[in-house]
Amino acid sequence: MKSKNILKLAVYAGEMMLMYGAETYRVEDTIRRICISGGIPFAESFVTPTGIFVSVEDANGEILSMIKRIENRSIDLNKVSLINDFSRQFAKGKISVEEGFIILDKIKTMKKYNVLTRMLCGGVGSAFFTLIFGGSYMDSLATLVIATVVEYILIFLDKYNLSLFFINILGGFVTAIMSIGLVNIGLGDHIDKVIIGTIMTMVPGVALTNAIRDTISGDLVSGSSRAEEALIIAIAVAAGIGSILNLYLKFWR
Repeated sequence: MKSKNILKLAVYAGEMMLMYGAETYRVEDTIRRICISGGIPFAESFVTPTGIFVSVEDANGEILSMIKRIENRSIDLNKVSLINDFSRQFAKGKISVEEGFIILDKIKTMKKYNVLTRMLCGGVGSAFFTLIFGGSYMDSLATLVIATVVEYILIFLDKYNLSLFFINILGGFVTAIMSIGLVNIGLGDHIDKVIIGTIMTMVPGVALTNAIRDTISGDLVSGSSRAEEALIIAIAVAAGIGSILNLYLKFWR
């Protein structure tokens, strides 16, 4: 029974790490460390971006296995950091298995930053990107407005577990339409600079970074999967923006 609970705890921690954007090799390492620290002499795990497969052999020679499907994923590196800290404390023997489940439940139910804060951060960050890429102060102001609206739309749609492609293509649509509209009414000077600044918050930086790190670590399956995910997001954003710009240049330019 103890071995089963340790296995469940390890998989639970790994599931949460994968859900919140951790690299697959780090998830595998965390699962093994928790199992071995809990007294299981042999533990092996195989993790992909959408699934966890763990097999252990306890001190009595009994072999236990567990599979967990990962359906929903997002980015919350604060929770990843908290789970890493938990696994280190568990490995040192400072946390029991029962306490571990309680701690992980608390981490899972922690609220993210509120919607207003995320909207403002997305808007301000994008506005400064516009300045970095050579836009004017008016372009930056337009980007602030557009990025704030786009961030709200992305947050709203995320609640419904919609397709990643659909969410990002819609973000591209809104970005292009509002950029064209605000520049044409005088709130902005360059459509391209406004668009570039706005889409910076949609660029799949974490997915691409994890793809590179997983590949370097020798996890080619996960690296390829994450690279494909990043490519799909980039294509969706480009398709949304490109289709609107194409219509604009054909009929209104």
